[in-house]
Amino acid sequence: MMTRQDDGAFAVPFGQMDEAEIIAHFKRYGFTDELGHALELCADFLDLVRFAKQDGACSIVKSGVEV
Repeated sequence: MMTRQDDGAFAVPFGQMDEAEIIAHFKRYGFTDELGHALELCADFLDLVRFAKQDGACSIVKSGVEV
């Protein structure tokens, strides 16, 4: 079970991060697939990050509040 832990290392909302910062954020968790491949090497994950950072793809920050 994962719990929220704020260590201050990533205080910036995802909407304000660039692709490299988002990938680094998830890399620190050490997620791997069933074969042990790191998440940041997964093409689907990288595509999702790129899609999320496209202009107009989604609205993560509204009125200064992360949603």
